[in-house]
Amino acid sequence: MFFGTPHLRSNKANLAEIATQITSLAGKASHTNLASSIKLDFEILDNIHTDFLRLLRLGQFYIHNFIEGKLMAGIGKIVEDYSSKIPDITGMQIHEVIDGDHRSMNRYSTAQDARYRKVISALRHYMNKLDKKHGIERMCDNCEQSSKELPAKPYFSVP
Repeated sequence: MFFGTPHLRSNKANLAEIATQITSLAGKASHTNLASSIKLDFEILDNIHTDFLRLLRLGQFYIHNFIEGKLMAGIGKIVEDYSSKIPDITGMQIHEVIDGDHRSMNRYSTAQDARYRKVISALRHYMNKLDKKHGIERMCDNCEQSSKELPAKPYFSVP
């Protein structure tokens, strides 16, 4: 799952602009330290990106992109919608707008928060894919036990 993550290769100017926007969120005191630590080795980043796309195209995993639904005050969108999507990858990714800006899109006040419910729904979607693939039946929240025994090592648990 990705929350407001740029996937498209960008030139150095675009990455520098994104880094500047992100560091400005931390305030002036941290701006200089964060800006210097965000300097990326573009060759390493390019290799990671290439390997990631290769594995995605092989169907090794699925991705879920949450896209910023609101603008940051005084800044706008940190990651534009088009950059949050990986082009030419069909069936392996889902794009979904979440009602929040870059800072609030993964912060939730309660388990009833609509953004939280959207994320939990996506997690359950992928849990069901894993369950079907491996023939797992999970215990329901209100049940004593399921008709099948759970595996010794569950993948993860979602409240």
